[in-house]
Amino acid sequence: DGGDSCQRMGMYYFGLWVYQKMGWSTDNWFKCGRYNYDDALLHLQMGGKLRRHSDESKWYSDWNMASRDQTIPFIAACGVWDLHWRIADYFWSHATRLWLVTTNTIPNWVYPNNDPRSKGNNYQLKNFWEKTKFYLGWRPKRADGSQHSVYAKKLADFTGPEFYGLYIRSFIGGIFYIFLPICDMGAFIGAIVRRNNDDKDVLNHCIICVNGAFKMTTPIVWFANQINDWDDLSDKMRRYFFNYSGTIEDMWHLWNPILMEMKRRQSATWYSRMVRRLVTRS
Repeated sequence: DGGDSCQRMGMYYFGLWVYQKMGWSTDNWFKCGRYNYDDALLHLQMGGKLRRHSDESKWYSDWNMASRDQTIPFIAACGVWDLHWRIADYFWSHATRLWLVTTNTIPNWVYPNNDPRSKGNNYQLKNFWEKTKFYLGWRPKRADGSQHSVYAKKLADFTGPEFYGLYIRSFIGGIFYIFLPICDMGAFIGAIVRRNNDDKDVLNHCIICVNGAFKMTTPIVWFANQINDWDDLSDKMRRYFFNYSGTIEDMWHLWNPILMEMKRRQSATWYSRMVRRLVTRS
């Protein structure tokens, strides 16, 4: 799954750190350690930019196509493995983008119009209104109703409060801890929302909640982890990864024990159980 290799690498190495933190064996897993992840990032990070995969024959090698899905596990994994200089490179680059966006300013799955791999994705944005709509996320339709894949600049992913929480836990720390409860509201709201929908893409939410449980925890992330339905999150992650071919299923096998440990840590008091039931019903 080259289009998300940067995400998978960060999630994998962050998960292995949790194993070591818990005293669990990592013998059955491949290349566990700070220097192994640093070596992998030689091909995935250039200063303040990330890319999904290093295969330059594919669309996902473009430095302008890495979204928050790749960035969140990257920051979490670099933080726990003390690769602070890598976070610093990304941090200052993020600052030059006014803290608003990641780097995916080109849509996925497309190549430049003059590239032979573009397969005719040469739709021209005709006027200022179309360019404005495209920049905000609109995509033109083909005659058959499918969306054009257009190589043109667009608005990149907004960075939410979870980014700043990751920065504080992974890189800044110190007095900035006082801002973490605000940053953790995204995890708290996500815990409520994800108990009541069927979206299988729960990877970022799990990483943020687990990271908050092990590093500089706050009452807000503690409540989020009390609300989380960890059985449901595990099932959604299983369905997400089992949709892919190859060995990506192993990621669920790596992470399922972590999610079950988070379930074990949930409070068994009557009011905690009541809150979980109320959130589910809402």
